[in-house]
Amino acid sequence: MGTMENGKYLRKLREKKVLKGNIKLSQAQLGKVIGVTRQTICDHEGGEGYFYAEKYLKLSKYFDVSIDKLLHGGKNRETELRKFVKQPIDDIDLNETIVQPDSQGKTLLDYVIEFNDFEKFELFYDKRLFVETLHNNLELMSFLVRKNKFEFLKKVIEYNVESSNGSLKKVFVVKKKFEFPFLDKVLYFDGEKPVYRWVEYYELDKRHKRFFDSILNCKSKEILDMLPYERIGEKQNDYPKIFYMALERNIVFIVEYYFMKYDGLLTQFHFDYAIKYNSTKVAIYIFKNADIQSPENLKQINNPLYIKEMSEELGFKTDEKTEI
Repeated sequence: MGTMENGKYLRKLREKKVLKGNIKLSQAQLGKVIGVTRQTICDHEGGEGYFYAEKYLKLSKYFDVSIDKLLHGGKNRETELRKFVKQPIDDIDLNETIVQPDSQGKTLLDYVIEFNDFEKFELFYDKRLFVETLHNNLELMSFLVRKNKFEFLKKVIEYNVESSNGSLKKVFVVKKKFEFPFLDKVLYFDGEKPVYRWVEYYELDKRHKRFFDSILNCKSKEILDMLPYERIGEKQNDYPKIFYMALERNIVFIVEYYFMKYDGLLTQFHFDYAIKYNSTKVAIYIFKNADIQSPENLKQINNPLYIKEMSEELGFKTDEKTEI
């Protein structure tokens, strides 16, 4: 693969990287990460030359991509294992010798997830062809959440433990040692003083972001019931951090789930939060379910037809100049 394709891929990775304050990663900042100058990054993105091996290792770790991708313009080379998984399910010969991992360090599970193919996951799962442990596997959990596969998700977050009388019982790992990725309090020290702060989404690595993205798009209450996320505070209008992520991303299903789960209270604060992020569907849901129904709030919703309908329903007077 030519260096021009590699340079374009590096630039794409850099421009997608978002730092604190929604700031994009600059060439100079990336140079500091791997120990080169801004000009070196600029040259590489322009298709000139290669880095030393140690720099590719640092880039691979920082962007959470394989060195193989960095050296081949972001493309996956077609290995025999990848071809095996890619073929139609009816053509798969389960007696064929399967070597895992392949030359790219990937396994059957990696490719099943890459191709987003649950039918093949079931086939390989039943035949016990996966070589890695499936328990507590974050990439697998993200895949199963995206597919809304509650029963399979239960299987990969529970395990057998022997009770005192010798019988076996199932125990959810959530209640024992397993921890889902948390947007939770972390402790650090300001001098000798202990300080708590909330972990933010942008601080998570790529795998954890994928997990939260899959949760936010989840449409299964059974799956959401399995998550150990607790509300921030004890008040009726307090919710888990993921609730506020749903406010930001205009996801009514998650907002409604936690509102109902905690028999909660939606307030002006939640409405203003949704308006701030232009989350129109969520703002409408809060407007309907909170004691905040006023002409001033209604006018803030970015949906002229809804404003007109609710103004008539609630008897609000509208300004003829602004009425749609």
